[in-house]
Amino acid sequence: MNTGDKRSSLEMEPHTPSPSMKSKGKKARKQLTMSSDTLTDSSTGPHGEDLPWLPDSQVEQLKVFFADSVKDIKGALSELSVDVKAIRNDMDLIRSRLQQVEKEVSTLTSSIQTHGKRTDILQAAQRQNRDSIKDAKVDITRLQARLAELEDRNRRSNLRLVGLPEGEEGDDPISFLQHNLPLWLPSLPSKGVIEIERAHRIYSGANTQGNKPRTLIFKLLRYNDRQAILKAYRQPGTQISQGQSKLLLFPDYSNFTAEHRKAFAPIQSSLKQMSIQSFLLYPSKLKIVHNGQSNVYSTPRMPSSLFWS
Repeated sequence: MNTGDKRSSLEMEPHTPSPSMKSKGKKARKQLTMSSDTLTDSSTGPHGEDLPWLPDSQVEQLKVFFADSVKDIKGALSELSVDVKAIRNDMDLIRSRLQQVEKEVSTLTSSIQTHGKRTDILQAAQRQNRDSIKDAKVDITRLQARLAELEDRNRRSNLRLVGLPEGEEGDDPISFLQHNLPLWLPSLPSKGVIEIERAHRIYSGANTQGNKPRTLIFKLLRYNDRQAILKAYRQPGTQISQGQSKLLLFPDYSNFTAEHRKAFAPIQSSLKQMSIQSFLLYPSKLKIVHNGQSNVYSTPRMPSSLFWS
């Protein structure tokens, strides 16, 4: 048989599969069925891994458990959402209050700055007032000294008689003084009757029935007579008295000058105990004569040089 005849005979004969081919086909179909069952079976995982098999009752229990858990989680999330909203509301309230506090702090800061400026202005005014007061005090002291000087000039012919008993002068103090001054002061130059303009007691408001009599002040017509009387009174060993009463004579000064001169009295007393000669110069200066030297001091303070001499 030639080749053409073989081909025709093959085409005419039906194809019968061999046993090995049949077994391979069955195995393939079985594997396809198993893979299809694997996709629909609940005992496999999403990646085809084998999972333990569970009965339907347990599966239902798990479904109920997971459903309850999801419900609880949703409820917790709902409550958490409410809490978050409340926190947001609180934060908004806090933010609003903080803004209000910032405004108040800003207002207070502005007020403090304003008060600080006012305080600076007041301090500057206070310093200016302090300087003005200091200058005013200096002016007042100068004016007081000037006024005291004018008053002292008006009193330059006056003398004060201290210690004369009340009523001793009678009704005519001028005649009483004209008669007794030469008797009290024998060293007084005799130039006739001393002319006195006026004489009277100084009213001090004290009880005249007391032991201390009021001062008798008298004004001389001439300043030279006043100086002559003081010179005779200051002679060493001179003491004047009326009856049992010791009398003292002083120049008449204003209260301002008298207070300043009075401050030297303790020093003069100490100097007298030390047998050191001292004088008060007008208006209020102390002249000390010691060891042939004379010094003048304006402040009522004991000179330290006297303790080392």
